[in-house]
Amino acid sequence: MARSLSRSCCPMANQEMRLSCERKMDNTPRMKGISVIVNTLNEERHLPDCLQSLKWAQEIIVVDMHSEDRTREIAESFGCRFFLHERKGYVEPARNFAIQQARCDWVLVVDADERVSEGLSKWLISELATTTASAFRIPRRNHYGDLWMRHCGWFPDSQLRLFSRDKATYSDRIHRAPAIEGQIADLAASGEAYLTHRCFDNLESRFAKDNQYSTIAAMALSKEGRAVGALGILGRTIAATARAFFIQGGWRGGSLGVVLALERGTEAYFKYAKLWEANRMVVKPIPSSPVIQKRQTGRKLAD
Repeated sequence: MARSLSRSCCPMANQEMRLSCERKMDNTPRMKGISVIVNTLNEERHLPDCLQSLKWAQEIIVVDMHSEDRTREIAESFGCRFFLHERKGYVEPARNFAIQQARCDWVLVVDADERVSEGLSKWLISELATTTASAFRIPRRNHYGDLWMRHCGWFPDSQLRLFSRDKATYSDRIHRAPAIEGQIADLAASGEAYLTHRCFDNLESRFAKDNQYSTIAAMALSKEGRAVGALGILGRTIAATARAFFIQGGWRGGSLGVVLALERGTEAYFKYAKLWEANRMVVKPIPSSPVIQKRQTGRKLAD
């Protein structure tokens, strides 16, 4: 039976004072069990089913990046502890903040468009207390509409989402797994303990995400001094498509495999074309000079 969960309570008008007050909760006594973290931004559509799959947890912490829909109302109706965090364009800083609020020994990170399978919840309740590992990778079943994507790198897509409260820290880079102190174990991909991910309903929404995330990734690479040219953009686009189709089994998925392999290539193209564009903007021609200023040299090749 799910435990009744207390709501966050820092009645201050000033938001910065509110967040400062909530950070102090990091000093509260620890509880045995699992704190589940859900980061949100306008997730009224997905959040109810997500929270329904988490009712077994000792506490659920929702850290929201200033949603403009009913996200907060839904979270509080499920008895979640609710916090606000500034909107960054990617989730890693908000996850670090959420970990600081956790009261339990273990933390499970779940996205609003994910669901915890019944098999995973049973494993967490019965097996976690006896483990010697510091963290676990959990297999994830990604769905394109009602289609389970088994190929092109979409499965088992194991995610490092379960860890001891004091053993994990996220970096400020987008889509990076947390750094873990200690042993990392893997749950079997063939088992019943997994996350279900409602990844995207149509290609329009998928490409919108690719466009958003590739901008953030390209800017990060540019700040590190990375560079890419014509062959790099072309080669990485072709390589990502070929890897997804031939090596990661897209050829076994029929039309779906072709679509997903080309999406992987498009994702790579967005990222490295934007890196090229970002570096091109770094040095502009001198208006009074007929000679076009050469691009900065000494940049490292991009990953």
